[in-house]
Amino acid sequence: MVRNLTADVLKVVGREGSFGAATVPELMAVDAETLRERPITPRFHDDCTGEVRLQTGKVVSGLLADIRNIPQLTYSRYFVGEGVNVRPIHKPVYMEKRGKMSAAAIQVLLGNEEYVEVVHDYLWSTCEETTWVPPQHTRGPIDLFASGTGFDMAEIIVALKEQLDERVVTRVREALDERILTPYLEQIGRLHWFKGSSNWNGVCNGGVGAVALLVESSADRRRAILEQVMEGLDAFLTTAFHEDGSSGEGVGYWHYGLSNVVCLFEMIRDLSGGDLDLLASDRMRQIAAFPAVVMLSPGRYFSYSDSHERGTAYPGLLQ
Repeated sequence: MVRNLTADVLKVVGREGSFGAATVPELMAVDAETLRERPITPRFHDDCTGEVRLQTGKVVSGLLADIRNIPQLTYSRYFVGEGVNVRPIHKPVYMEKRGKMSAAAIQVLLGNEEYVEVVHDYLWSTCEETTWVPPQHTRGPIDLFASGTGFDMAEIIVALKEQLDERVVTRVREALDERILTPYLEQIGRLHWFKGSSNWNGVCNGGVGAVALLVESSADRRRAILEQVMEGLDAFLTTAFHEDGSSGEGVGYWHYGLSNVVCLFEMIRDLSGGDLDLLASDRMRQIAAFPAVVMLSPGRYFSYSDSHERGTAYPGLLQ
């Protein structure tokens, strides 16, 4: 079964020695500037710009058409009345806003500076929201949507740190601490998904861990957060997938549950200079093979649980 990720990670991050380009006593003690700089490298612009344009072009073009019209999450969209299904009223606006924010950020990342102020406005507006948790998920301070919002915003301020106004970056960092990192450390008992066996565990723990690696400047807090994250993800990889790597939630939630986990594990591998590769285990290979097992034909999968027949699995989760 899955190895104990918590023990493995803590063993490696606590040792003396060299981690790639940086020599530090602990992986989680890498200075904040190194953490902020490493995820984005000049090679992206040299080798990958064309591929990014190709992969994002169709989706981004639709969002850019009305980019300066920031969707607003109003009181009436959040509190729509007792017994009313709020998802079709609140979720489309919530997701459109996040999509537009990411679309504008991609444009700046690709060198289109005219979108910098648009990114500023979306980041600021998102910080102005009363909560990042949608009305159907108010059991705890962090949910799927809040962790996703936090991860998106952390990536944006790291990737675009040279272009963004420091006042906006500071505002985002404060919001990430208040809404993601501090609640995760201080209210873990309220997080029903922390050691759960559903996709919530992978999405939320993976997202929180990524936010911590991207923006947390305190080495002690990074270690504390990552220790909890690995404890939660150890439970996820043990209980959310059967012994053969299959998922009881179907391909759709297999994909969603692993999305942030894979991102986090790749960040850890990068920060360790390749010394710690949590994606290389036999268990992860079993899990990665699952979509191919239930594929009926390209783009069509055996449908069960909450999974639809049609779907797309990102290559990065299968390699």
